[in-house]
Amino acid sequence: LPTASAGLLLVNISARVIDALAPELKRVARPGARVILAGFTSDCVPKSFHQPQKVALGDWECWIGTRENFTVEAAVRGAGKHSANWW
Repeated sequence: LPTASAGLLLVNISARVIDALAPELKRVARPGARVILAGFTSDCVPKSFHQPQKVALGDWECWIGTRENFTVEAAVRGAGKHSANWW
């Protein structure tokens, strides 16, 4: 996808994969783009997305924010450092 081309990102995958993809997700999202992250549990959350609005259903979480909630530096440093139960 071209840089800054997406107005909405809907990402439903594990926290580990979100963190690994964070630089690319931030790149394709245009400034102010809405970002919805889901597919992870409360004991293994993304480290690359800060201060989101959170919605939970049992242990499962959904985070809502914008492109500006991504901290790519944290994603690069933190990728791969999740619990063994990353799915």
